[in-house]
Amino acid sequence: MAGVETGPLTLGEILDRMFSIYRKNFLLLVGIAGLPYAGIAVVVGFLVGLAALVTVGGTPDVARIGVGAVGGIFLIVILVMVFVFMVAAILASLGTYAAVWDIQVGRKPGIKRAYGIAWSHAGAAIVAGILAGLATIAGFFLLIVPGIIVYLALSLIYPVIIAEDSGGAASLSRSWELTKGYRWKIFVAGLVSLAVSMAITYGIQIPLLVIGSVSFAQGTAPIWFAILSALASVIGSVVPAPLLAIASCLIYYDARVRKEGFDLQRMLDQLPPPAPGEAGTTPGIALS
Repeated sequence: MAGVETGPLTLGEILDRMFSIYRKNFLLLVGIAGLPYAGIAVVVGFLVGLAALVTVGGTPDVARIGVGAVGGIFLIVILVMVFVFMVAAILASLGTYAAVWDIQVGRKPGIKRAYGIAWSHAGAAIVAGILAGLATIAGFFLLIVPGIIVYLALSLIYPVIIAEDSGGAASLSRSWELTKGYRWKIFVAGLVSLAVSMAITYGIQIPLLVIGSVSFAQGTAPIWFAILSALASVIGSVVPAPLLAIASCLIYYDARVRKEGFDLQRMLDQLPPPAPGEAGTTPGIALS
């Protein structure tokens, strides 16, 4: 617990700590968020190589392998890419939440530990994500405002799953209860995270778009520029990715502190056990 701040947080403190955690743990958190993309690059490279085997002069060799086979190969390529991207995105998101929660409660985070936690909770996260998505869509069908409320109410499902080892369905009701009275904080923190994320993303991508439109206006951009643009797009997505996870974990922590005295309970858990022969009493703590 040493060095870990306790007690409820104001909105300003949440935002200040969000940027502080992001700055101090930048390489770790961005590494966790970006590691799956390395796997995606390997898979994409393999699929590109596979596609090259069935093409002649840049087009599929339909005469040799048949129309159905070509269609089947490209369908498989698309499905594999979508599946790999979804799994990578889920693991990266959960891993980031796991690392941020470790930081918040004073444990030493690490990439291996973060992905171990992410893998063990992936099933619950998928179930929770699907249910939360359906509920949010239903809310938007009713009217825009109910959809926003549902989204905010269910925005803490991943911190709940990571911190409490909760199941997918159970995390929805738990998030709904914890966010009562605090959804405005989630809304503002989400807007700040989104604004910073967009600034970082477009700050990386726009210069390349301008260079490309000026330099290659009269012809097709070379392959190296396409690769560079794709790399910039990935970096623009990965670099700001931890911000929302940090804000969500801080708001989850704050909600538990205010509603359940979570910080006091953690302090009591850290007290040494009574010495042999001493009464097992706990010093009184005034909650008012």
